[in-house]
Amino acid sequence: MKRHYLSLLVVCCFLTSCRIHFDSAPRSNYGKGLVLASKEGEDGRTFSWRLYYNSKGAGSRIDLTETFVQTTPEVGITVGAVNRERAQTIGVTPFEGVWVTVVNPNSAAASVGLSVGDIIMSVNGVKMSSPEQYQDYFKQNAAVDEPMLFTIRVYRTQGEPLDGERRASVEVVPIGRDVRETNTHSIALEGSAGILKYTGLRVAELSSELCEELYGVSESRVVVSSVGQGSPAYYSGLREGDWVQTCDGEAVQSLDDLRVAVLRRVQMEKLSGALYDLATFSPIELGEESYSKVVLEVQGPIGRHTAKLEVADDLSDETDFTIPILFDYESDIERAKVSFLDFIFQFGFNYRSRTRHSKTREPVETWELSMLPLGMFEIERGVTRNRYTVFWLIDFETR
Repeated sequence: MKRHYLSLLVVCCFLTSCRIHFDSAPRSNYGKGLVLASKEGEDGRTFSWRLYYNSKGAGSRIDLTETFVQTTPEVGITVGAVNRERAQTIGVTPFEGVWVTVVNPNSAAASVGLSVGDIIMSVNGVKMSSPEQYQDYFKQNAAVDEPMLFTIRVYRTQGEPLDGERRASVEVVPIGRDVRETNTHSIALEGSAGILKYTGLRVAELSSELCEELYGVSESRVVVSSVGQGSPAYYSGLREGDWVQTCDGEAVQSLDDLRVAVLRRVQMEKLSGALYDLATFSPIELGEESYSKVVLEVQGPIGRHTAKLEVADDLSDETDFTIPILFDYESDIERAKVSFLDFIFQFGFNYRSRTRHSKTREPVETWELSMLPLGMFEIERGVTRNRYTVFWLIDFETR
């Protein structure tokens, strides 16, 4: 009878704890963007085109970043507000002028005697009332080597007047400072949710105008913006930055060329070989071997490659299955985790496997296994090291 009660408990735990979670598209740890091209202009400006993919959905984008050096005027001071507390301390009207908080050594302001504690009442006859107003006025009106008339009240050392309050008008001549500036413009690219869902491949179509600017060629291209780790695309050797040149022996110039080829394989899998033309829905005669995989010729940062790309049912599922204390299972296309613990026989294990980002055409996989028969034995295997622990006394590690 006790055995039946134990079985019933396990079944109840299963029914109350089993859960299935459906997540978004396959993930990749490549998220810093990929430089497609860069060039330098005659005036010293540099331009770079960096490819990014959206974290959700199949879309991608290109960020065009322009970097240049611009000479800006400066006098070498930082100002703060003459608020009520400070105004009361030094005996002035609040918000009349701006308080000098920093004067840079060897600056234009320092050369004419401005010091911390001074209050700038006006610039070129325009009354100042806040740091924001001062900064806006200076940005719009200051020019290198063109004098600006500052009217100041002189206050020094902890807000106390220096030999009484003094008013002065001084000419400050802004000097030029080279500042590195960047401007970034984003260009949205078309993607395919179907290709991503069935292959783990996120692709984007570059227009002929964009390719002319990037590569000097007047034809559109399809590029890989990301590859889901553990997906069919990953194991076929496709990687970020690959330019898809041919699909099944035909030149690829648009996203539709690749989309149709992938969806044909999906249709063939679902209809058990009864394949139809997607435009006319008429039957298509296919050979036994020629349509089992999508054959892609690509050229990328790590060279040319021929990829034989399979299609999967759906790569967006993530499974999370738990029986409290006894059993835990999680998996998606990138990773798997299994844990088991039995208190009766004092036995348990943890197993984790993961597909990692690869800078080559070959996949990179790691796994870790921890076994606890009476808590005495553990194995861990990683990318750069292996570790074996026996009886928790002997620890052997290789790198």
